[in-house]
Amino acid sequence: MVKCIFLIFLFLVPDSIAKTLERHYSFSLTGNVKYQKKFSSFDYVNPKATKGGSVAIGVVGNFDSVNDNILLGSAADGLNLLYDSLFAKSLDEISTAYMLLAEYYQISKSTNEIIFKIRDNSYWSDGTPLTSEDVLFSYKTLKSKGHPFYKIAFKDVIDARLQPGNKISFKLKNIGNKDLIMKIGSIPILSKEYYEANEFNKITLVPPLTSGPYLIKELKSGKYIIYKRNKKYWGKNINVNTGRYNFDEIKYVYYRDANIAIQALKAKEYDIRLENIAKNWAKLYTPDLLGEGKLLKKWIDHKIPTGMQCFVINNRIGKFSDLRVRKALSLAFDFEWTNKNLFYSAYSRTNSFFSNSPYEAKGNLTEFEKRFLADNIAEDQQFDKYNELFSLPVTDATGDNRKNLINARDLLREAGWKIKDFVLVNNAGERFQIEFLVTSSSFQRVILPYIKNLKKLGIDAKIRMVDFSQYQKQIENFDFEITVTVFPGVNIPGNEQFTFWHSKYANLPGSNNIAGIENYLIDKILLELIENEGFDAKVRYSKLLDRVLRNNFYVIPHWNISAFRMIYWDKLLFPSNAPPYGLSFDSWWMKENIL
Repeated sequence: MVKCIFLIFLFLVPDSIAKTLERHYSFSLTGNVKYQKKFSSFDYVNPKATKGGSVAIGVVGNFDSVNDNILLGSAADGLNLLYDSLFAKSLDEISTAYMLLAEYYQISKSTNEIIFKIRDNSYWSDGTPLTSEDVLFSYKTLKSKGHPFYKIAFKDVIDARLQPGNKISFKLKNIGNKDLIMKIGSIPILSKEYYEANEFNKITLVPPLTSGPYLIKELKSGKYIIYKRNKKYWGKNINVNTGRYNFDEIKYVYYRDANIAIQALKAKEYDIRLENIAKNWAKLYTPDLLGEGKLLKKWIDHKIPTGMQCFVINNRIGKFSDLRVRKALSLAFDFEWTNKNLFYSAYSRTNSFFSNSPYEAKGNLTEFEKRFLADNIAEDQQFDKYNELFSLPVTDATGDNRKNLINARDLLREAGWKIKDFVLVNNAGERFQIEFLVTSSSFQRVILPYIKNLKKLGIDAKIRMVDFSQYQKQIENFDFEITVTVFPGVNIPGNEQFTFWHSKYANLPGSNNIAGIENYLIDKILLELIENEGFDAKVRYSKLLDRVLRNNFYVIPHWNISAFRMIYWDKLLFPSNAPPYGLSFDSWWMKENIL
């Protein structure tokens, strides 16, 4: 009897402790919070925006699944409209979130736990309550059966368990790991009851049970998907949702390539296009095409870190293992000529993995960086190669890249490659060949001039075009030599950097370490970046990470632009005070006279 009483007492302790802990209604990685507990709406929305109407968005690509939480399949666009998470992020703050499914959260530093109280009035689309059991199920399912990203992201979660009062607690390795808390608060919450009756880990086009502002109305694989607003959505009156989710229907229409998509826009098959091709923006949207003010062209500046778009080199392949070879390949790419002749000088060269952010490495090593490198440099690495930060050379845009090509030739020669009968070969007589794996025809015109420069070095290069599904499969299995990818920018670097660069994930199929990087020094920097919670420390370690990545030439950087280029029909309206850290399309609405 005494033993039973003792066990009951142990069970009640967490709840009694939780009652003494402070309740929090916002979460910030920097410690700065703009909105107070009872704010009415975000400043970048229109609380009086008209509800109703339908909008169509053009997409280039394909899809065969409405399950975007697993590695398998090509997921449809817009699936984020189906699910709520514990937090809702603000787009006018660098990295702050407010309560959505969570009514509040509490921090127990003594036990390294974060405790979420789930709103009692939250429901699934079929009217059944959404509870802490669904949150626990979602965490466990995503971590064990979901995309490898989740297993990596939650590696420092020790345990998760239900608490009395519709609460759930997550015990962390380090309660100061704010980035991990933000990721927990951002996961899509899945229905336990639904997935106990339906297989989770499969490609499917069957609409799932949802909790978010929209439901799937209709779809056709690879053609279109239509979402309809859930007018019984439980969260429609919450402050973080005020002025958002205004369209009754949102349709994503799919096209094989950009040219077809643009013709479809002119034919009014859809309403809005995010233009990512500089030539189109500069030349195509003429007054004749735009007509009498019906089709509008809008440039929207932002402060979103632009990250790194690049040719990523598969470092798992022997010929790319030598740093001098990778550097030579970088020198052969003439960005200035490309920008002037193909992009109408629309872009800036990307030098940093953290471009358009405070985390970009600059200048010589700081005293902090010198100390860290001295303490952590591996025996097989050269300390002095990080003393000077490598910056990509600038050409005169004439196409005469002779100086860089001479430097590239010398580097290849040092690495054991020499030109014989106009062909670059190694000591075994093997030719240096490269295959660019791409899925977008627009990149062919970028790669072809690059191939001409590579040919001057004796390198035999070619392009291989594949459809999106095949491309995705080959990338997941690292079956490529060089391809185009984007390591997205983040407002505050955190756990996602682990997935991009850590040795542990270099050979894990489906991981984001596409380059196959295995570098002891980078691993050490990543550990410090994750475990140090202060914003200033994040900046210091991110800058050091940027320096080490850049000086190892794992990728061939492309270009960036700090703006959205929008083309849309005039039936759409949006707030004039656009947020600096996102497009906030969900705050757009329809002109009343169109309804």
